[in-house]
Amino acid sequence: MNAAQPIPPELFETLERQTVHSEQLLAVLEEELQVLTRMDIQELIGLTRRKESLLKRLQLLDSSFEEIARGCCPGVPGPVSLKEIIARSLPEEASRLEGHRVRLVALRHKIQDRNLVNKQLAGDILGFLSDAISLITGPPPPAAYGTRGMVRPPARPPVFISRGI
Repeated sequence: MNAAQPIPPELFETLERQTVHSEQLLAVLEEELQVLTRMDIQELIGLTRRKESLLKRLQLLDSSFEEIARGCCPGVPGPVSLKEIIARSLPEEASRLEGHRVRLVALRHKIQDRNLVNKQLAGDILGFLSDAISLITGPPPPAAYGTRGMVRPPARPPVFISRGI
């Protein structure tokens, strides 16, 4: 282990910005859940844009963090983790860094969990909409070709709902 080194202020700034953007992303995901339950497509489109913007910013901050971390831990192969920086930093800085690390890990887990729930809900909604459309329009047409050549469609496919309404 190398001797303790002072941490550049840019690293703390980057971690603080990552925390702020992660909190904003979590708020957008919480809002997205509400919008999905209301099925408000226009609002969902706006949230998707905000979510993409925040994700791009977080990726840029992750890249910035990696550059700064390389300067703090020269000679470390692969990506430098915050734990490695903490191990090489002064005690008072290590305490601050550990606070940031714990907060960011918790936020990223919440983001991942909320994103999974939203994804499952969106998939369920799409399935329900597909089922509803199938009930209204009838089943999809059969494939034009089968294992024995051309397949003929039935004379009158069944219709569950009158189309004359």
